[in-house]
Amino acid sequence: MRRTFLLVLLLAIYLASHVRSLVGGVLRRGEFDPFLPAARALEQRVGEGRFADALPLARELERTYPRDAQVAFWRARVHHGLNDSRSEAAAWERYIALSSAPEEACPALAEAYATLERLLPKPLAHYERALDELNTALAHAVDELAPAAEEAIRS
Repeated sequence: MRRTFLLVLLLAIYLASHVRSLVGGVLRRGEFDPFLPAARALEQRVGEGRFADALPLARELERTYPRDAQVAFWRARVHHGLNDSRSEAAAWERYIALSSAPEEACPALAEAYATLERLLPKPLAHYERALDELNTALAHAVDELAPAAEEAIRS
């Protein structure tokens, strides 16, 4: 009896995991998948420094997935590699707007603005903005870790 119960329980867990993945796939339809062939090709070309070849892929992925931070990140890297600071800065701004970790754009955003001759007075403000993002992220991390640290000290 106990053995049968255990087998039924394991079968239920196994089936539940498959149902969950099927339902999740249906609910996430249309979301960006970094393992798509186009995404992998883009990442490979960026990694190889083939930025001119990567740009059309980045544009297509951005048209298909306009709300994805990873695509904006790759687009910024491509424009950096092409020495297109204006487009790079725009891509980093888009990344900051979309990302849950906007501090990752620091200091690349400020450096992109620094290379634009007409915006030379502004880089300091962008470095300060990046520092504010990092400080905010650090404050959140401290707030999340503080209770665990206090608990560890009491133990």
